[in-house]
Amino acid sequence: KAEILAAAARARVSTLRILAIDPPQGIAVLEVGPRGDADFVAAVTLTSEEPADELDALLTIHRPDLVAIELVSREEGGRRVGGVYPKKGFGPKMAGNLYDSGRVAGELRDRARVRGYRVVLCGAPEWRSALGAADDGAVARLVPMRVKGWPKVSNKHNRDAAMVGIYCAMREGVALMKLRP
Repeated sequence: KAEILAAAARARVSTLRILAIDPPQGIAVLEVGPRGDADFVAAVTLTSEEPADELDALLTIHRPDLVAIELVSREEGGRRVGGVYPKKGFGPKMAGNLYDSGRVAGELRDRARVRGYRVVLCGAPEWRSALGAADDGAVARLVPMRVKGWPKVSNKHNRDAAMVGIYCAMREGVALMKLRP
């Protein structure tokens, strides 16, 4: 971390390219500044049966400084634990969706790490609390305010991914500087 901070201090460009993922479908690519201000680069919805292959293409195209992935987890006593978000009506379909999300998150995390990218993880309760996004409606209102150039039409997974990216960039404390040749 110290090396990154020292290099960032010498940089003239003050953004960090983030590829953020809300598994199993949402991806947002942002340029995030030192105060969490962000510029829109891309929003992608993963559609194939092989999301890791789609991620490979996105990593090649966008070359992020950081890959941020939302975990399927919850907070208890200030620490992250595995599990689910108990909700009214929880049943096999929701359990299957959570399983798929966790599986895809693991595949994408591993693929990004194998390719040498720095990967950070966070749970929804973390970023929602830190960014004041209590529910999906709040996220829908906040993303266009936080991300310059965000498209007028987007899905909730892409919006969640954008918030994951902003939060992880700010949380990592790497001065959010990108070295460019």
